[in-house]
Amino acid sequence: MLAGLVIRRESGDSPSYDTQMRRLRQSVDEVDEEVLELLGRRMEVVRAMGELKRPLQVSTLQPTRWQEVLASRTAAAQGKGLSGEFVAQLYQLIHEEAIRVQEEPLFGRRKGDRKHP
Repeated sequence: MLAGLVIRRESGDSPSYDTQMRRLRQSVDEVDEEVLELLGRRMEVVRAMGELKRPLQVSTLQPTRWQEVLASRTAAAQGKGLSGEFVAQLYQLIHEEAIRVQEEPLFGRRKGDRKHP
């Protein structure tokens, strides 16, 4: 998609444009912060799921549940004007991270992961 994008100017010529764009970018920044907060909360829940599964030796990967999640999230996305393909790709990444988070206590950090203070 980016390869076919026509590059145009990066700014407008009017102070009104600049003011509106600054406000809109601030709104995007605020929404992004909320998205990150929600992802962090989601991973806390996932970590607790891993702790519940571990002593019972229940599989981290639950294919039936994953298919239910993927189907419901892509359907919900379309009701919100989002591309089902986009949401499927996004949730694939979220799911992979959730598996990593649940498996981390068993196998430690992944190669290349950095410790954060």
